[in-house]
Amino acid sequence: VWLGTVLLKQADQLMVKNLLGIVLVAYSGFNLIFQPKPIRMRTGWGYLAGFSSGTITAMVSEGGPPVSIYTMLMGWNKEVIRATLTGFFVTNGAITAAVHAANGFIPATLLHVCAVTFPFVWAGSVLGSHVSRRINQRLFLQTVYLLLIGIGIIMIAAS
Repeated sequence: VWLGTVLLKQADQLMVKNLLGIVLVAYSGFNLIFQPKPIRMRTGWGYLAGFSSGTITAMVSEGGPPVSIYTMLMGWNKEVIRATLTGFFVTNGAITAAVHAANGFIPATLLHVCAVTFPFVWAGSVLGSHVSRRINQRLFLQTVYLLLIGIGIIMIAAS
């Protein structure tokens, strides 16, 4: 997160978002079409995914791809993927917010926006949790890949 905060001041954010968007669309499209088998990578790759995600989150607030891709490559079931990503994003978000606040990147108006949007985030999380429990693993992964493609297209279009 610290590295990402330093790079935030220097990196071309549009280029980073464009590159992330391309990676998301390519990776997710590949997985939707070919449905490769899980890789079951070593633990070190998880640390790299976490580090990359923290850095990208601090740079452009789009740090989900590395850790999301890592969980998909591991071949975990949907409950483990959801629990892992939830725990990671809560921790990563808290650390990023603290580092950004310490560096003066969080204006007071943002706190108001967070307070206003919190109920909607909560409601979406509850709804997503209910839907996830009712679908099988294959449909869960297909849905995630389609959402990642959508996010990737938005990132590319915005850059």
